[in-house]
Amino acid sequence: MTTKSTNVQLSLDSLYQINGTIALHVQDLLNDPLPGETDQARFTLFAKTDWTPDQETREASKAFRAVMADFVNFLDKAIFFKQCAVQPLEISPLPKSMSAGELTVYLQGQVDERILAIARDQRLTNPKKLAEFEEGLDDWARATTSGYFSLRRCLEHHFQRPDKDIEFLVRVPTVRAGDQDLGPGDSVESGAMITLLPTVRMRIFPANQPVQLKAQDVVDAAVTLIQVINPQIVEYVRRIRDERKPEQGGVT
Repeated sequence: MTTKSTNVQLSLDSLYQINGTIALHVQDLLNDPLPGETDQARFTLFAKTDWTPDQETREASKAFRAVMADFVNFLDKAIFFKQCAVQPLEISPLPKSMSAGELTVYLQGQVDERILAIARDQRLTNPKKLAEFEEGLDDWARATTSGYFSLRRCLEHHFQRPDKDIEFLVRVPTVRAGDQDLGPGDSVESGAMITLLPTVRMRIFPANQPVQLKAQDVVDAAVTLIQVINPQIVEYVRRIRDERKPEQGGVT
């Protein structure tokens, strides 16, 4: 009996679904409706003002850990797509005859199992997962993600006191009316010219000092991941896919 293998075609577009879950954590943090993914700049106009400093730090830390958990999920999925770009995923043999709908469900289950195996691989620490895409990230993106993981470790394991300075970098659109940068709660006069400018900011969380994370820090980090980091990783995997032989199949 001859068995045919099934070459699974995968779409990189599904990686962007992670962006939606990252945005939801920001929505929960700010308790305010969020725009769609194409209007992330409006994140910078949202901030809650009725928290005490301790409450803001606590809620922001919780939201940042959730955002980073979803970023790690993104890396797990991206590693799987990178593997498929190099060597197409083949499932053989199918356990039984299936309709098109049954086959779709079955194949998705197989894909999910392989992504879960990557997530559970204890040899793949977060720095090693990030290193899978080192060639696709520019220097600024590598420094930024390294800082985010350092901050996450500090919040989870170091009693929110880093053992060395943490550079917290973000790249977000600044909303400007005329020559004035707008912040949360600022009003704008009628007829003002509104512009969006990409702005890089950096905070230093000093060693051996409690981290005072703000809600806006989490918003800006989420925007940076969605608009800067994740697209570089997706583009890198896409480039690997495009360099393979056309007959290989695999990721689309």
